[in-house]
Amino acid sequence: GEDLEEHPRVRIYLFASNQHHAAPGIPPQFGPHQNPSNPLNTSPLLRALLVRLDEWATTGKPPPPSAVPRFDDGTLVDVSTVHDRFPKIADVRPPESPNRLFPQDYGPTYADGITAEEPPRVDRTFEYAVRVPIVDVDGNDIPGIRTPDITVPRATYTGWNMRSEAVGPNAMYSIVGSYLPFARTEAERQKTGDERLSLAERYPSMADYVRQVLETAHELHRRGLLLAEDVERYIAAAKNAD
Repeated sequence: GEDLEEHPRVRIYLFASNQHHAAPGIPPQFGPHQNPSNPLNTSPLLRALLVRLDEWATTGKPPPPSAVPRFDDGTLVDVSTVHDRFPKIADVRPPESPNRLFPQDYGPTYADGITAEEPPRVDRTFEYAVRVPIVDVDGNDIPGIRTPDITVPRATYTGWNMRSEAVGPNAMYSIVGSYLPFARTEAERQKTGDERLSLAERYPSMADYVRQVLETAHELHRRGLLLAEDVERYIAAAKNAD
């Protein structure tokens, strides 16, 4: 479970609190899972990083440093740590264990880019140590690249979701994440026992919320992680937020 040394010609990024795939413009979906799906849009990060990759290949200008959770700085932890830190939210139960990962053998020519065994042979005599990103008081990932939706949140976004009661509630559901919006007022959250601050407790006014989004988006742009046009999109979205 310890960190590996990074190759100098490689960058690795975690999109904080994202599910397996981005969902640009798609509202939370309901299905055979307990929570609405994660609608977090990380496509703006991909657009900016594609430009950084092009610059690196054509001009030699290095991209932003890697942004991933790490074992040595305490941002990559056991699932039990996240389970204990995750806020209490009505009817929401975080996973108690991670997906297990065993060594997989794709055949003797895999190192040459040729897959000889598909599906691969799985060695179950031992397994990798699976660790996960540490979360903040809202349950959102701390390490990685945090979009304005995570830095200035109106909800908790996770990479996991649990199966519904009808299809096995003790197991995680596929590659779908969760979307858990904050209560609007303190009274509303206290009524349901939600430990997370409400929108009214976080943001004194709409102008304050927009200001925080603006500052966060401009900081990502300064770091090369957001295009100028996407900064404007985040600001416009904040102004039109419900």
